[in-house]
Amino acid sequence: MRTRYYLSPYILGFTLFIWFSISTNAQNPVGLKDCLKKAREYHPYFLDKQRIDKNRELRIKNINSMWLPQLNLNAQATYQSEGTKIDVPIPGFNVSGSPLDQYKVTMDINQVLFDGGTSAAQKKLTESSVNADLQQNETDLYKVNDQVTAIYFNTLLLQVSRELYTNMLSDLSAKEQKISSGVRNGILIQSDLDNLKVEILKTRQLIQEIELAHANSLWVLSDITGDSALVNAKLTIPDLVVLPNDSLNRPELKFFDIQKEMLDGSKSISSTQRIPKLYAFSQLGYGRPGLNMLKDDFQPYYIVGLKFQWNIWDWKKTSREKSIYSVQQEMIDSKKEWYIRNVNISGNNELTRMKQLENALGTDEEILGLRKNITVQSEKRLEQGVLTMTDYLTDYNAEVKAGLQLETHKIQLIQSKANYLIIKGIL
Repeated sequence: MRTRYYLSPYILGFTLFIWFSISTNAQNPVGLKDCLKKAREYHPYFLDKQRIDKNRELRIKNINSMWLPQLNLNAQATYQSEGTKIDVPIPGFNVSGSPLDQYKVTMDINQVLFDGGTSAAQKKLTESSVNADLQQNETDLYKVNDQVTAIYFNTLLLQVSRELYTNMLSDLSAKEQKISSGVRNGILIQSDLDNLKVEILKTRQLIQEIELAHANSLWVLSDITGDSALVNAKLTIPDLVVLPNDSLNRPELKFFDIQKEMLDGSKSISSTQRIPKLYAFSQLGYGRPGLNMLKDDFQPYYIVGLKFQWNIWDWKKTSREKSIYSVQQEMIDSKKEWYIRNVNISGNNELTRMKQLENALGTDEEILGLRKNITVQSEKRLEQGVLTMTDYLTDYNAEVKAGLQLETHKIQLIQSKANYLIIKGIL
């Protein structure tokens, strides 16, 4: 009796879903800009933007707290060798003088009424400092573009190479049938067929190596972008436009400018040190003695008042501090100028490489055309029995290598364009 096996519709549905998902991912095209965006958002530094903004809020709150009353609780116990006393006798009064052991507990309250613009200057400096942190974060994130671009185009080269050698394997497999027929008919010899089989095996071996390298490269791209679907994705060739006069938009340039703004903020804080300031204060106390030093008992007391503070002369300290900040700004300008020079040199190098690759493409196409003609003639001579399989395979491999070189130069040209756009801060 035969046992019948039934496939559950749920299992069948789940299996079809998995198969469909894998097939969809395998056919889903992915572009360079998508990978750059995903890598940026997946990078640990990307979340630091929120942390920096949180830091901004906390620092601003601390500055605002300067305008809130400041309360300090103080306690003190002392013993002194001599106290205040009146040696002149006063009829009807018994003045014992102040006690030698004294105790007091006070609550001091201070309120800023006018700070000379100090808090406003500190807020300005804090904003510049936070913006510098954000821009530094942006600069660090932008460096990821170089890494992703290199991985992307390496993967793309492997993808194109695999397609080209797969087509080569199909051609050789089709050729094997013709050669087998020629051997049976006595036109070709067995060694011709054996040489072709060897070439087929070598091509399969090469395809396997390329597939492993391609799979590993896709895995690296998937890991750096955080997108697991990329392991089965097909990368597309980017369509990039390069204009030699593209303006420089690197995040480092803005970082230099923000650093100068921070120094302007430091100058403002230095200026506020010379501006008069006004405070209100009060003191609530309980101790022995109180404000009346001649009473030898515990008593409460209070003091209220205003305090005016003005640094009328600081021996030109503020002026020197401003000069220091100005010198630092000049140093930042020098760094920025040197950075722009280096970036322009790198950009010009890429433009030169693009020109070289464009010229090479024209030559590659001519070479490939000639190689195809040679292969066609070699194939005819092979079928006629006047050319060995070894000589034919030499010509055929030369055609394949010419085609691979053409496709490689095409991808390298686009990669050079991407590098140029990254150097300029556009991509």
